[in-house]
Amino acid sequence: MASKKRTSLSKSAGFGVKSLTPELKRAEALMIKQKWSQARACLNNLNHSYPNNADVLSHLVNVCYELKDLHGYERACEMLLIADPKNADAAYSLAGGHYANLHPILALQAFQYAVNRFPNHEKANDARALIVELDEKVDKLLAEMNLTRSDGWEIAVLHERAQGYLNQGEFEQAKKANQELIRLRPDLVSSYNNLSLISFTQGDLAEAIGYCQKVLEIQPDNIHALSNLTRYYFLNGDIEQAFINCEKLKNSQAEGWDVWTKKAEALSYFGDDEGILQLFEQASSSDKLQYASLTGLFSHLVAVAMARNGRDYEARKLWLQASEDTQGSELAQANLEDLKNQLVNVTHLGHYPLVAG
Repeated sequence: MASKKRTSLSKSAGFGVKSLTPELKRAEALMIKQKWSQARACLNNLNHSYPNNADVLSHLVNVCYELKDLHGYERACEMLLIADPKNADAAYSLAGGHYANLHPILALQAFQYAVNRFPNHEKANDARALIVELDEKVDKLLAEMNLTRSDGWEIAVLHERAQGYLNQGEFEQAKKANQELIRLRPDLVSSYNNLSLISFTQGDLAEAIGYCQKVLEIQPDNIHALSNLTRYYFLNGDIEQAFINCEKLKNSQAEGWDVWTKKAEALSYFGDDEGILQLFEQASSSDKLQYASLTGLFSHLVAVAMARNGRDYEARKLWLQASEDTQGSELAQANLEDLKNQLVNVTHLGHYPLVAG
């Protein structure tokens, strides 16, 4: 993630300044006290009431940085650059946000824009190195989607934007983007999976199941669709169908994004601690553990299974990692509190930096 930086910003672009000023001061006071979650809530409310206000958005960028809220950081940087196009820090921070959220096409575009627009910025040389790195990977990334630079660049950009909207909770924008992707690429299974999640979030379970079934018509072993179907059927009370899909999921060797987490998530509905621990061993033995989950959820689910099987010390180590290294910290922190009085003389693991942007 790009480094936090306070910048000189324009005055309010919104209306009702008398109402804005005291709330902005309240947010700043919360930031001084390092009450980051409360500050974020206050600033999000202000951003809703006073959109495109550079002062509000600058603070929101910094608060999301402190909270390691990668998706919120990316969104806030994007809004800040729209509100204040001359803000060089915002341009480089947005590129870093795309990079940290594994949106390489968007990151490449944003770094190129930042370097061209602000070539003398202190981050410019780092950005130039990342441009070379990302540009070398673009053709492979496009090929994985059966695209090329000449005929598929805009589709790849829209695909990453659709994923970003979903991660940021902008469900209507995510829905429109994924529907457009399916219009352009009817076999793009990731968009069907995304639409399934959106439908589920919006309470349309039948539509969510339908999208998953469409994925399985294209890719019968798709891990995301099988995992999501397991959850949908389970929560709908259809345990038999949930179990059938979970068994298919366990046997699937398909590759994809965050597959270890998706498998563990489905197994957790059945309380299959043994199955989750087997996944952990597979990930560990194949040297893929560091890639098992960028959100911390996989480590959390494994830690729960360990704790249920009396392996409290190992569980605590994983929860410490989840609480310090990732965004998925709230569940981990709650479980650490539960274990606090049960374990003594446990060495703290320390923390690791976020991916640099």
